[in-house]
Amino acid sequence: MSSTPYDDVFRTLLTDCTELMIPVVNEIFHTDYTGNEKIRLLQNEHFIQMPDGSKQERITDSSFESISLRHTSHTPDEMNINILTPGGNVSYNVPVLKVRQYSADELFEKHLFFLIPFHIFVYEKDFNEIEQNDEKLKKLEAEYTYITKHLNEASHAGILSEYTKAAILEMSRKVVKHLAAKYKKIKKEVNLNMGGKVLNYRAKDILNRGRAEGFIEGEASGHAEGFIEGEEQTKIQIATKLLTCGNDIKSVADITELPEETVSKLAENLLET
Repeated sequence: MSSTPYDDVFRTLLTDCTELMIPVVNEIFHTDYTGNEKIRLLQNEHFIQMPDGSKQERITDSSFESISLRHTSHTPDEMNINILTPGGNVSYNVPVLKVRQYSADELFEKHLFFLIPFHIFVYEKDFNEIEQNDEKLKKLEAEYTYITKHLNEASHAGILSEYTKAAILEMSRKVVKHLAAKYKKIKKEVNLNMGGKVLNYRAKDILNRGRAEGFIEGEASGHAEGFIEGEEQTKIQIATKLLTCGNDIKSVADITELPEETVSKLAENLLET
């Protein structure tokens, strides 16, 4: 089964902002996890032993197939899951979370930040009308101004990290880009209101590459210090770039995992030069 942009967004958030899944689990299964629990992601590539002795690879989506981006009056409230095991079939029911049933207010009240990138699906059926009606377009604009405002407030309150907020914003733009590909006004207004000064979310990739390079150097020399030195140097380089682009000290410290004191000194050095 081919991957869609929405699958990619889902997996990106699941991998990079795993903690956002805890409120989703609470909502689906009526549990009361506090958010302090540690989530361990399991491998999604499996090899199944076939009766003829051969092996077939299976790549599964996450365990949250019960999140429905689109639904109709015929969409069930529960899905029956069947798993084929060597000992026979296992069948059980899983509740279905229907994204379009949630207002922006509910997403923030219940801390369902994971669903924010998919909130645009609420308006999908009305895209044609919104694109041609300035009043409805302004209402959509106001909705995303509200979302961005409350994401910023959640970040300032320490409910979300700057990094997680940046991930939600970027993934929201990615969903809108594909879902509203034919609607220029909708894309423009939503992107403008989900914009602002976004942290360099791609810095994560640079940081990971730096970590890998540091590890390789350390392993080659036989010293763990090589890994630590390479990682710290990469963090400092990224922090310097982010400061140069105008990001504040707290945000840079959050994304690079450097102490604020270190980032503050880097900022002072930049001012002196």
